[in-house]
Amino acid sequence: MLLATACAWLSSFFAYYIESSLYKRGLRLLLCCANGIPEKEIDYLNMAANNKVDGVIALTYSDIGPYIPQRLPIVVFDRYFENSAIPRVASDNFSGACLAIEKLLELGCRHPVYIRFHSIFPGESDKRKEGYLHACEKHHIKPDYLDHVGCDNEPALLKEFLDLHRNPDGTLTFDGVFAHTDYHGYMFKKILQEEGYRVPDDVQIIGFDGITKFGNEGDELFVSSICQPVKHIAEKCVEILTSQTDLIAPSVTLLPVDYRCGGTTKDAV
Repeated sequence: MLLATACAWLSSFFAYYIESSLYKRGLRLLLCCANGIPEKEIDYLNMAANNKVDGVIALTYSDIGPYIPQRLPIVVFDRYFENSAIPRVASDNFSGACLAIEKLLELGCRHPVYIRFHSIFPGESDKRKEGYLHACEKHHIKPDYLDHVGCDNEPALLKEFLDLHRNPDGTLTFDGVFAHTDYHGYMFKKILQEEGYRVPDDVQIIGFDGITKFGNEGDELFVSSICQPVKHIAEKCVEILTSQTDLIAPSVTLLPVDYRCGGTTKDAV
């Protein structure tokens, strides 16, 4: 399994469920945590090419497309490789984004904004922005967003975004936030609170992922969130990988998401 990092909540849970699903099938997991070193992933792909592993499941943000061996059994979570037609499994990011905006509007928001910091490599999660724009068009809302690629000064940019949306009387031009990830939703929450704004009274926030505070799926969330079905995603990846007896047609399997209150929306009040 190729993993961008084992430190992130989503990655660690994904690896946990992949290993569990493989074990039930009598298979074992060999894990590569790239940690920003593409050469590590390429080494593991070379092992696969030499028939030292049976297949690869990847959650990666490296440009490994050119190094994927032909006819290698491989399934990718979220990522899209322009030069490699391989099966992908992902959450329904577009519908999840639409759900986030619908929920914010239902809870009284009138001006939801979108914040995103993302990889240079394309993936299914890019459809979260498409979903936001679609929902805005549907409800005749002018889109307003912060969108940066490969950024390393996120707090400063969020603070700048906040300042640009502050009225002379101190109020904000937005009352809702859809964050591309829970991590950035939580980061923005802390900045808002430091500036004296109340969450969720002044600004409501919905993130994406479903990250919990203590690592268990049913635990308290950091922010209200569109939750990814990580266990089902992992099981579907293993199911597709182990059923490949020959190359199959390129496909995308999308799994449904759901909303959970995490204290940053008014349904928690």
